[in-house]
Amino acid sequence: MFSHIFTKFPEPGNPVYLDRYSGQSLPELLELGSQFRIDSLVLIITDRLMAKSDERPLTASESAIVAVVCFEMEVSNGGLAQFFYNSTNKFAAVLVESLLALNCPKCADIASRAIAVLNLKDLSDLNAIRGRVNCKEADEWFRPLDDEFFANPDGDIAELAWSFIEANRDSISISA
Repeated sequence: MFSHIFTKFPEPGNPVYLDRYSGQSLPELLELGSQFRIDSLVLIITDRLMAKSDERPLTASESAIVAVVCFEMEVSNGGLAQFFYNSTNKFAAVLVESLLALNCPKCADIASRAIAVLNLKDLSDLNAIRGRVNCKEADEWFRPLDDEFFANPDGDIAELAWSFIEANRDSISISA
């Protein structure tokens, strides 16, 4: 269901995968970091932020988390073409800066080169992005970049996202 980074085997001392949200606040979820797998907590936070995005605009920190986690999951499941084809393409315009904010410079470089391949001036035109990757050549364009991404160049994105969430907790809200 989730990517190669978000489905690691449990590590000693942090083996339990939290698979459902029970109404915890962000500080309460942050306290669970020693009891549950970080990737599961990052996914819960991301899911809550995505639900919130239907009600209000996300802060820059919230948008960065969602953009990077969606990027990681989509690319891991179907490559860059999948990220740009699916509704996650709405994060294309903030993707590179989001990856940099989460300390993922190598993935930011990959994303930047992928965006250059799209050869679009307006990354807010989601249909244009989808149209650009809806062709046979798209897989060929992105395959070398997908391979670079699959080499996990920046390390554990879940851990990087967790560190970013902890450092930016004051600008992140998952509560109703």
